[in-house]
Amino acid sequence: MVFTETLFVDPYSQIQGFSGHHTTRVNQSRGVSVYIENCLMSTKVAHLSKVRKTYEICTVKLTSQDVSIFNLGIYRSPSRNINEFIDELYNFVSNSFSSDSDIILIGDINVNMLGDSNTVNNLSNMFSSLSFTSLITDPTRETNNSSTLIDQI
Repeated sequence: MVFTETLFVDPYSQIQGFSGHHTTRVNQSRGVSVYIENCLMSTKVAHLSKVRKTYEICTVKLTSQDVSIFNLGIYRSPSRNINEFIDELYNFVSNSFSSDSDIILIGDINVNMLGDSNTVNNLSNMFSSLSFTSLITDPTRETNNSSTLIDQI
């Protein structure tokens, strides 16, 4: 489970049966949390879990026998520049993981992927160039007047 825009109560909020991993903003108790079921071995990768200029990320490595999967919990504030975010995220993934790494990116990037714009195309192209495939294609938020897809897996 990934939670973004979290506000922690001291100590960090615990969920029974899950190990919690957190990346928080400096001098704040807000950030990104990744919870992994206790039956799976999980470790936060501290040097890959940061608050960056355009996003916050919590990287957790899941290990089972000979398989390792990196779970990236991510949040991008809608006030942050989307083009800088695309560049920063591409560079982060490209420089931090080998091309054969198994990566799951989950989070709130605050771009409506149902829209038709240069932003959506640029973001889709970046995901594609990293060999990421979106598992969510239906709206993640619907109202009487609109529907959006801003949460990604």
